[in-house]
Amino acid sequence: MAEGFLFNIIGKLIGKLVSMVAENWRMRADLQRLIENMTEIKAVVLDAEEQQSTDDRLQAWLDRLKDALDDVDNLLDDFSTENKKRQVMTNDCIKEAKDINLTGKSNLRALSLRWNKHIVVADENEMGKDSLILEGLLSYNHLKYLDVLGFEGTTILSSINSFTSVVYMTLRECTRLQHLPPLHLLLHLTELSLSNLPCVEWIVINSDNDNSSTFFPSLKRIRLYRLHNLKGWCRCGEEKRPRDCCHGLNTLDYFAIESCPNINSLPLHSYIKSISLFKVKEKILQQAVNHSKVESLRFGGIYGLKSVSQVLQHLTELRDLSITHCEELDPCNDENGCYSMRWKQLANLRKLLFDSIPKMESVPEGLRYITTLESLIILYCPNLRHIPEWIASLQHYEIAGRSCPKLTS
Repeated sequence: MAEGFLFNIIGKLIGKLVSMVAENWRMRADLQRLIENMTEIKAVVLDAEEQQSTDDRLQAWLDRLKDALDDVDNLLDDFSTENKKRQVMTNDCIKEAKDINLTGKSNLRALSLRWNKHIVVADENEMGKDSLILEGLLSYNHLKYLDVLGFEGTTILSSINSFTSVVYMTLRECTRLQHLPPLHLLLHLTELSLSNLPCVEWIVINSDNDNSSTFFPSLKRIRLYRLHNLKGWCRCGEEKRPRDCCHGLNTLDYFAIESCPNINSLPLHSYIKSISLFKVKEKILQQAVNHSKVESLRFGGIYGLKSVSQVLQHLTELRDLSITHCEELDPCNDENGCYSMRWKQLANLRKLLFDSIPKMESVPEGLRYITTLESLIILYCPNLRHIPEWIASLQHYEIAGRSCPKLTS
């Protein structure tokens, strides 16, 4: 073996690693550690090569090191090739997106964009190219329906407000997305669904200059699902509290929020008729039902909820109520230590469901005074002990005996 052969190989490998650091921003720390390890090996290899002729064990060690370095060299070549291939594919995608002539498709009304979740993006610059791809595809402004799935960028282009015809929009599985575009300026948007956007904190940011007539002027339905870091709907300046937002959703008649544990505020909504809440804070439930227009309410998994007395007080128009999976809730407790009669305030209630309420021991007494009540269903309430005779007068009632093992009558 020529003197300094391995020493030179290690030097070349370090050079390859240094060039890869610049090309692979997100792997920079790992590559730097490899460089440090290679540098330490290089420091002792030259001396070892000089002494190998007199030490058989040292020569055997150097032979094994050479084989290992050959494997490392091949692996780095493969990695570099795949990296260049990915860059070419990304650039081709950008060009392809820009070359798609959507403007010539006068009848196009729906567009669904999906990113391949099996491609691992290792470079910060490549993540930025996702925005260029999206911008190339969204060059058509007569869409009615837009669905974006798996977008890997951190920001969606702000020029999305040029899509004045969009009526229905969904953003799903965009796990790196931090900032939403100014959706509140989409004048014809009636339905908005946001799902699994773990980095998004606000739906709208800095809308102080927008008057109420241009703030989601047509929005009727909202669905928010698994936005784990969402703080609120509108951040109208850092100096204001979220609840102080001056904007209202005057056309909204339905919203569903599920698995958004950190949301602290809702926009003003005076005319909403249907609400679905699951795995949110109790304060969000209280904000949601602060007016009497609600006709359908479904909630479950509300953190810390022990009583519904404050929830019921405004719901004079409520027709359909479902309460599920509330571990601490006792439906008969009104916070004053009495068995609640507030249920009779639900003068228009027709359907009622209790499901998985472990602290429920009896049916709230106030329900017997609701003359409109037609259907009562109780499922998986393991401590339910008694069913009053008056429920036999209902058009429909269902008590799952097997899921309520303590029930005696």
